[in-house]
Amino acid sequence: MYSLETKVKKFYSNIRFPGPYTLSDLYFYNEYKNNFLEPYVTTAQSAFNILEIGCGTGYITNLIALQNPNCQIDAVDFADSIDYAKKFSIKHDIKNIKYYKQNFLKFVPKKNYDLIISNGVLHHIPNLNKAIHIINKINATKMVLGLYNTYGKLYKKIIPIKYRNQLLYEDQEFAPYEVSFTHKEVLKLFPKYRLISTYPNMPFVDFKNLYNYKNGGLTIYNFIKNG
Repeated sequence: MYSLETKVKKFYSNIRFPGPYTLSDLYFYNEYKNNFLEPYVTTAQSAFNILEIGCGTGYITNLIALQNPNCQIDAVDFADSIDYAKKFSIKHDIKNIKYYKQNFLKFVPKKNYDLIISNGVLHHIPNLNKAIHIINKINATKMVLGLYNTYGKLYKKIIPIKYRNQLLYEDQEFAPYEVSFTHKEVLKLFPKYRLISTYPNMPFVDFKNLYNYKNGGLTIYNFIKNG
């Protein structure tokens, strides 16, 4: 019998989320900004060493690398989706990314990071407590994290959803493991950090996520280290 961790790895190796993209998609990002991605792009502008937990096919990874050629990104993912990300970087001569195809729970940082990013990944890690412990131990200056909200998930259970594509449908409906958090629960996970902003925007993050059910209540948290 497969462990939950192995099931998650196999699932995301199969669907390869968030899917394929082109160089034009990245170059023209500024013309169709995505509110869920903009906190990552904006925060990365002031960062040099960046760690991405769960890069998938590398859309955010390569987007940030292109827009910030002086930064260095370490991108970690144990699923085969990272192969697409790496091939894309090589094909388009994007050289400021180093890929690590391994389990984040076994990742050993070799540097200090200005920024940790992770979009829609942590809530799929069965041993979440260990992942949070590692993140807090890394002690980066800033973090931008995308996490499922409990109230967004609540509406998702009772309202039929027409997903914009098959990949999103599979990700939202068939992931072998996921958890979700209230706004208050997220803040307790990272006691060393102060919250700067969220999307959906503060205040009343939980209430606003009742209408964010198509994204599973995905909420983007922008943190800065205390002191």
